Amino acid sequence: MAWEQTVFIAKYLGVETDDYGSEIPVFDKPKSFEINHQPVSEYMDYQQYGSDISSIRVAYPDKEYVAGRVKAKDRVYLIDGDNYGDDLCSIAKNDDKYCKNANYEVISCQPSNLRMRIDFKKRNNK
Repeated sequence: MAWEQTVFIAKYLGVETDDYGSEIPVFDKPKSFEINHQPVSEYMDYQQYGSDISSIRVAYPDKEYVAGRVKAKDRVYLIDGDNYGDDLCSIAKNDDKYCKNANYEVISCQPSNLRMRIDFKKRNNK
């Protein structure tokens, strides 16, 4: 579809423990998806996210397209105005297993009959 953009999603695999005993999340290589994502703006979203609403984006892809492939804690590389497609593609493909350069994280996946609502939250990784 014309409004869909390439989004890279890296599947959450678990955690590793570093030399200091800190747990560090580990991710699979990012895979590309064609998804239309938008900022949230409805009243119910505002009640749910409060002052964080400006850092939330939502997508409603076909359930069959993403079922089992996208889950909470996955890291996401998406175009949101702070970055652009070519840069994002390069960043996603060259990032390490910790996905430190991912700019969003999946915070919820809510299935319905035909579509799945996926909420993304901007990460503070700068």
